[in-house]
Amino acid sequence: MMRYRNYIFLFFIFSFEPIFAQNKPIDSILVLIESDKSDLIKAAHFNELAWQYLMLGDADSTVVFSNKALVILNGSPESEKSANMVRTYSNLGMANADKGNFSSSLSYFFKALKISEEMGNKQLVADNLSNVGNVYGNLGEFDKSLEYFLKAMKISESFDNKSKMASTLGNIGILYDSKNDPAKALEYYFKALEIHKALNNKDGISSNLGNIGLSYNNLGEKEKAITYYLQALIITKEIGDKRGMAIWQGNIGELYSGMMADASVSEKKNLGKQAESYLLNALEIDTTLGFLHHLENTYHNLSELYSQMQEYKKSLNYYQLYTSAKDSIFNDEKNKEITRKEMSYEFEKKEAALKAEQEKKEAVAEADKKRQLIFFWLISLIAIAIAVIAVIVFRSLRITRQQKQIIEIQKQLVEEKQSEVLDSIHYAKRIQQSLLPTGKYIDKNINRLKGKNL
Repeated sequence: MMRYRNYIFLFFIFSFEPIFAQNKPIDSILVLIESDKSDLIKAAHFNELAWQYLMLGDADSTVVFSNKALVILNGSPESEKSANMVRTYSNLGMANADKGNFSSSLSYFFKALKISEEMGNKQLVADNLSNVGNVYGNLGEFDKSLEYFLKAMKISESFDNKSKMASTLGNIGILYDSKNDPAKALEYYFKALEIHKALNNKDGISSNLGNIGLSYNNLGEKEKAITYYLQALIITKEIGDKRGMAIWQGNIGELYSGMMADASVSEKKNLGKQAESYLLNALEIDTTLGFLHHLENTYHNLSELYSQMQEYKKSLNYYQLYTSAKDSIFNDEKNKEITRKEMSYEFEKKEAALKAEQEKKEAVAEADKKRQLIFFWLISLIAIAIAVIAVIVFRSLRITRQQKQIIEIQKQLVEEKQSEVLDSIHYAKRIQQSLLPTGKYIDKNINRLKGKNL
């Protein structure tokens, strides 16, 4: 049976896609670092160098060169929210995960995620959401891991990035396989495989073919498992993926060795030869690469194989090599576990602080929302009051205007009546004056009458 440790290795490394990958040889990158004068360009070269060491399994060197890039970028304000800074944090996240420092790994990936979101770069956001999901998967936190994978999937779908969608589907498949649900895992692997084939992405095709083999192996379907392992192996040879070649050959050799128990004598001999061939090929690559985790597994499988083949001297030799490698890894893992425990408290404090800060932000946002709502209703009430007052004033002015018009009309009527009365009086007076004798006429007649009497 394939060991869980190797399975986790596949889960993390193959799921990560490098940003700005150049695939330059290390020596040529070192030359560029010496010759290029621009600090920002040097930072990019340090990041590429860190990535190349990461692909070689040298996490310590990755940390060293990533930190050199970080020093340059921190001294350049315009680089604080750049894709180069995102890559630096992503490399540090990967290296710390490889070293078992998952709390530090999460911290770096969250920094990379924050900058990616501030940049509005959906691709980088999806990458780092997926990487956060990977770390939680390694920590065994299935729900959190799935949550971040689904977020990455949603964003990848929003800008139709098929490659990211396929990588995320593969990650979800691995997540289900790690929960001992290989049947569910297969659903996601086949979906991912279909997309990778459409894109002719051979890295993706080989990793998903191999993971399909792992799931069939976990389901006990050995023949199907070997079929998919062989398909994955062919592609890894085409693209020169040494680690993939070691893993899939080791898996095939282990399967053939396991099938010997129920085989006939003639079948057992044939299976033994095939198992030996694949395991020795894997051993050669493991040794060349210094692939210690897989090397331990290969030693163990060779020891068991030679025991079944009754070649006990070889079996004992590989068992001793296995225990030596195991002890070396155990000590390394023990140191990592001590480091994890030491950092666990700090990580939990940071997580609690982040949660408290987030809750504070949400409370402030809620208070702002309430204030805005109160302000809105206050403005609305003032506007309504102004509208009501305006209506009242308008009606009052209209009534006043109407009353004024009535008064003007009445005044005009009175003036007209008054004029008519005055005209009548004047007319009567004229008539009266015309009928009555004047004073002179009366005086004249009186004098005349007085004269007669005398």
